Amino acid sequence: MPTQLIQIKILNKSYGNFSGVTIFVTPIVKTRLEKIKSQRHETLFKSLQANGFKGGKHLLEILANNLGKSLKLILSHEKSKIDGKEVTINLEAFDGLARKKFFEVYRQTGIRTATRFIQDNFSKEIPDLEILPSKKETEQVIEVLPEATKTLSAKKTDKLIEKVTQVVKEAGVDRKKLTASTMKELQAAANQALYRGKLEELIDRLGKSFPETSGTNSWQAWIYANNWLFGSNYLKPIQKKQVGFSEIPDFLFPTSDGFLDILEIKKPDKEILVANGSHSGSFYWSSEVSQAIGQVVNYLYQLEIHQLEIEKKLKLSTIKPRAYILIGNSEGWDELKDESKREALRKLNFALHGIEIITYTQLLERGKLLVEMYDREN
Repeated sequence: MPTQLIQIKILNKSYGNFSGVTIFVTPIVKTRLEKIKSQRHETLFKSLQANGFKGGKHLLEILANNLGKSLKLILSHEKSKIDGKEVTINLEAFDGLARKKFFEVYRQTGIRTATRFIQDNFSKEIPDLEILPSKKETEQVIEVLPEATKTLSAKKTDKLIEKVTQVVKEAGVDRKKLTASTMKELQAAANQALYRGKLEELIDRLGKSFPETSGTNSWQAWIYANNWLFGSNYLKPIQKKQVGFSEIPDFLFPTSDGFLDILEIKKPDKEILVANGSHSGSFYWSSEVSQAIGQVVNYLYQLEIHQLEIEKKLKLSTIKPRAYILIGNSEGWDELKDESKREALRKLNFALHGIEIITYTQLLERGKLLVEMYDREN
């Protein structure tokens, strides 16, 4: 014998278009609700008759949009199911979902409760529903976001940044949504995060082995992609093919004031200085550094003899170009036993004219100073 259902007409105006809708409850649900007292009404059943149930409006909206308005909603003690236009909802499960905290920063609202319940129980009948937070929920998330993100994994943090970037791009279309100061802060924060990340990447690379010039993962490719480490005075490197002759480095460094410098890159595991056995505390350049100096001298000569051609083609001056050779590692040279090495590097560099030997350790320290300075300014 089929269960005799109790008919209820919900007259709550907050139900909008569904105010006056008729729903049904099973006798067992009615009995349970009549045993529970309500703050505003005698029992929860009386409250259901007067106000409906939390999330009910949104549940009806979603069901009507997907199944049609001529549906029959039954609040039951039995398992939730959809049979044609007849939708059975386990009220205890639905109400429990509404009370459950899914996130520590806010409680579920009606729309989220209804959507999540349908996702959990009717994913086949009503697929592809999205849960959209309310304005209040979004504001609460924004408020706790800086603290909450501290516990995120690197992968989740990347995902968050990707989503925030999407928001910024979309807001950027409507300039009224983003003030100039906000855009400046966003740009500064993005630059700081980028530079700190690149420093960590450099530290990680120094502990591994990479080719000098071949491949996209080579030291040459990485350094030229991160030439900001040499200072803000340098613009985007110019490739050799843009210049038109071969006896120059693969890239040239244009400066912000219209001149050209060059950079020769060697691997960080190359030796820099060799101790002079005849004179205690005295050093000379290693064979790797000496060869690099020879290469750079030839590059500087080529720039000089092609001076007019370069100025005409690139609109840049080759007057007194500076050359840098990035090579080796000077980590630990500040310690007492290697103090003489640090001094020797300075003296030997001083003896070179227009050429400077830079170690990867020094480049890393330069990068750290640039980031610290950028942090202070912003």
